[in-house]
Order: sequence, then C-alpha cells, then structure tokens
Amino acid sequence: MEMPLSSRKTIETLGGNVWGEDEASRSLYLCFPGTVRVDVVSAHRVEYPPKPGKPIFHPASIQDDLRRRDFTVNAMAISLNEGSYGLLMDPMNGAADIESRTLRLVSNYGFLEEPSLLIRATRYHARLGWELDQKTRTRYENAREEGVIEHLSDRARRQELEQIGHEEEGLKVLQALEAAGWMKVLFPAWTAAKADEEKLKALHSLAVELLVQGVHADMSARRCNC
Repeated sequence: MEMPLSSRKTIETLGGNVWGEDEASRSLYLCFPGTVRVDVVSAHRVEYPPKPGKPIFHPASIQDDLRRRDFTVNAMAISLNEGSYGLLMDPMNGAADIESRTLRLVSNYGFLEEPSLLIRATRYHARLGWELDQKTRTRYENAREEGVIEHLSDRARRQELEQIGHEEEGLKVLQALEAAGWMKVLFPAWTAAKADEEKLKALHSLAVELLVQGVHADMSARRCNC
C-alpha cells in the first residue's frame, strides 16, 4: 500500500502539486494545471470494528477495492491488465445506475459502517440531482433515525468539510447539508445565512466567463496553486 506515497517526488517532477495525503489509506491528493484534481489511492479493502466510522485498511485486489466503494456509480474501473487492457470493470452494475441517474449503496451496511456516506449522499444529490434508489433511501432514513451520524470520525469530518469547498456550487451543497441536519455535526458555525450569496453568484459567473476564454480558474475554497 506504499505506492502512492512513495511516488510523491515523481508526481511533483511531472508537474503535479501534492496538496494533501492520507496516511491511513495511503492516498495522495493532487492538482494539475487547469485545476484538474486527482486522487491516487492504493487498492484496498476496509474492515470496520464494532464502532462505526473507524475503518481499518488492508491491501487488496482491484476487484475487492471496487466492492468496498460507497455507491455503485463510483465502483467502476478501467482494466490495466495486458489481456483485458481498456475494458470496463463494473461488478456492481454502476453504468446502469449512471444511465438512470441513481445513487445505490454498494454495501447494505454502508451508512451504518461509515456515517460519512450519509453526508456524501446528500452532497451528491445536491450536486447532480440524482435520487437514491428505494432500498438506499430506506437505509438512509433508518440510519438517520438511529443517530449513526454521531459516530462520524474526525478524519471523515475533515474530508467532508473540505469537499464542500471544492464543490462548484458550494452554497447549494451547504444549504442541502444544513437542511438535512448534517452541518450540526460537521461544523455548526458554517451556515448558508452567513454566506454572501450575491458575491458567490458573481464569482461563479466570472468562472464561466473565464472558462469560455480558455482560462480554468480554481474557484474552490481550498486552493491548489495550479
């Protein structure tokens, strides 16, 4: 599981800016010119002890890695093996869920084992407008009623807060998370009421104008210095 971390110098030589890393999952978070963000993560499986939100990472094959993902739409990969190079690996039928614009848990216990998926589901819905499939929706509501979110780890809290800053429409996502009650756990001081909506809209419009002119501006709160 050391590969991504040991590749840091090579990545920086090739023009990538490493702005973060996660020692537990052996992950590097990169930004390349044009505000292209890339996460380099070792293939692994995750084991959850009795207490939710406390993952233990183990090296694994890409097949095992796909089966430990959050939602089926994120459980796909392109094969790099010589005999199947370029073929789509889709063990959870994520392509069909993309076509139907559906968010479906990979694991029936996803929300119970990793409370941050409750936040992620809300964030994806706000960004994409995709709906949870019926079973995932039921599990979402059950996990909410059971107060699973109280077991959110500090690591997951940091990651989810950071993702809000990277969203193209961060205020929209913040409002959705606030309406769902997740901001009370994430960071109560962040509220949509305190945001300057007009200036944020102006900033977004400027980003669109720059993009038309071929300039890829990074409008996120977490700068990559690309």
